[in-house]
Amino acid sequence: MFVVGRTAVWAETARLHIDTRCGAGQYELFRRNPQRGKGEDLMELWGLFDPAIRADPYRHYRKLRDQGPSLHDKGAHLFLSHADCARLLRDPEFGHGRGGAATIRSFLFLNPPEHTRLRRLVSAAFTARTVEGLRPRIERIVGDLLDTVVDAGDSDLVAEFARPIPVTVICELLGIPAEDRSRFPGWSHDLALAFDPDLDTHQPPEVLARRDLAHSLFAEYFLALRAERLRHPGRDLVSRLVAEDGGVAGDALAPDEFVATCELLLLAGHETTVNLIGNAIAELIRQPDLYAAGRNSPELVGALVEETLRMHPSVQFVPRLALAPTTFAGHEIAGGDLAIALVAAANRDPDVYPDPDAFRLNRPGAHHLSFGAGPHFCLGAPLARLEATIALTMLLARGRLEATGSIAYTDNNVLHGPAKLPARIRP
Repeated sequence: MFVVGRTAVWAETARLHIDTRCGAGQYELFRRNPQRGKGEDLMELWGLFDPAIRADPYRHYRKLRDQGPSLHDKGAHLFLSHADCARLLRDPEFGHGRGGAATIRSFLFLNPPEHTRLRRLVSAAFTARTVEGLRPRIERIVGDLLDTVVDAGDSDLVAEFARPIPVTVICELLGIPAEDRSRFPGWSHDLALAFDPDLDTHQPPEVLARRDLAHSLFAEYFLALRAERLRHPGRDLVSRLVAEDGGVAGDALAPDEFVATCELLLLAGHETTVNLIGNAIAELIRQPDLYAAGRNSPELVGALVEETLRMHPSVQFVPRLALAPTTFAGHEIAGGDLAIALVAAANRDPDVYPDPDAFRLNRPGAHHLSFGAGPHFCLGAPLARLEATIALTMLLARGRLEATGSIAYTDNNVLHGPAKLPARIRP
């Protein structure tokens, strides 16, 4: 553990007023869309944030899709077809605005050229070659976790398996000291609450306080780590980010950009992968034939990962703002209008996927949109795929998977995955 002057760090945190909350600014668009009148809350439009649909939102999405490939209301547009969502995510006329969310210095919520500059600084850590080099370490992490889970008997495969894998990997990439890593699963969970704007109206005050505290503690920690790496650089990603030019001439990260980028890397490199692994395990529990197929034919695990991504995208929908008046999919859209790509519906578009609600390991067809598309395509997609493939391959090889209780899902309408997976693995 490293120690720096905490007073100086607190002062810097307060000075920056680091509102780097990755989801807070983007999904706040649902509350403050300028095209809607006072009291007209997009949160209630189309039922996307209804807590009742969290465990299984897909029935609701089917009902929306039955009304047409897109739905429209004052200042808001919902797109459900695969073709429209793919176009929307790639269209440069839709972005993250020039105020509000754009003040959040994470490249997830910026438009080019700022997005391009910040993304380039971290991209080297996620190339296919770099990620493949992590395979032996990920296999050791997974093997150790499986030893513990098998020995324990009854386990929660989210808390004791799916969650520790990506948090360990991303902490090692960032250069987080081993003795500090235990705090990151809790921070990541609480930070992810910011992705659900429904939080402010349907969660108790203590949950809101926990989310805000996680932001403050995260900023404090990473500003301290930044100061440490400026004095004593290593070979980790944080050292690269705080180098004089970030490895690219003239592209130094400001402190608020640094904290926002680290927060994004934690969430994107951790929370969504937890959901991917958890959603796949849930399918294996629900479908014994699927488990048998994966166990008997390990070469099918890659298809298992891709079909899980299609059926259960970790990020259910993605909002964009129209940067100027435009026509999209035959509809006039005013500048500042909210356009939502309902990725989870697009991935089950019957015009693209025959029998779209069936889980098929041999499914042909178009690529799913679970990692996005265009300039914001998920930088960590190769790492997420590798972690999930290794985790599931090694889990299937260990023995029979048995449920010991009911699966519980996260209280989040944007990020979708199991919160608890009670099960045991019998060798």
